[in-house]
Amino acid sequence: MLDSSMISMLAENTWISIYMTGISTLIAYAIGLPLGVILVVLAPGGLRPNKGAYKVLDFIVNILRSVPFLILLITIMPLTKLIVGKSYGPAATIVPLAIAAAPFVARLVESSLLEVDKGVIEAAESMGAGLFTIIFKVLLAEDNDLNAELAAILLEDSEMIVTRAADGQEVADLFANHPAGTYDIILMDIMMPKMDGLQAAKAIRAMQAERPDAEEIPIIALSANAFAEDVQTSLDAGMNGHVSKPLNVAEVAKVIARNLNKS
Repeated sequence: MLDSSMISMLAENTWISIYMTGISTLIAYAIGLPLGVILVVLAPGGLRPNKGAYKVLDFIVNILRSVPFLILLITIMPLTKLIVGKSYGPAATIVPLAIAAAPFVARLVESSLLEVDKGVIEAAESMGAGLFTIIFKVLLAEDNDLNAELAAILLEDSEMIVTRAADGQEVADLFANHPAGTYDIILMDIMMPKMDGLQAAKAIRAMQAERPDAEEIPIIALSANAFAEDVQTSLDAGMNGHVSKPLNVAEVAKVIARNLNKS
């Protein structure tokens, strides 16, 4: 049976293990998260491509990932002693643990960001989004619950924040009752109860006397009808573009970018 001294020792060592892994994980994310973002930004085809800087960072990350932990622990002992004042003990172990984990976090972040549709990023840049604001706030008007849910999932998977409206009247009210900048774009179904998409688009454009963004916000029609006359009807109602259902995020992004580049 375990005596009190052994239980005390187990409890103490468990706490030390939690302390070391917890602090080192926080530090690893503090280093790895921005490092992953920087890798994506500097990569060829990134927002700010820099081949030389990317190769240096990529090399460092690959080297740190490939070095066995024990060798890393011994190699950075001088750095550890410089940071914590000694090269042994729980506090000293945190330094190599964090340095060893950070490159793996960076690669996870890099992989996740590379999955974001490039069309979405291009559209965001066209809207004037800065380097750290590549995100869309979408007001989605769709009366069919299933279609709305599927569209929301697709948009949210592309790093967009989605607010749903069930009919044209609701989308007009949401826009009217929220300040400028709340939404970056409106995706508008055409066939809806109470007020259809065409009427809702006209209602929003009519608000421009009270708020200038009513004229500027992109409104994209969503419809299964994609004939030339349907597209023209949407444009005549004040919409900026027309996207056929089922929703394709890349197509939506291209329509946004195309229309904003005209302004």
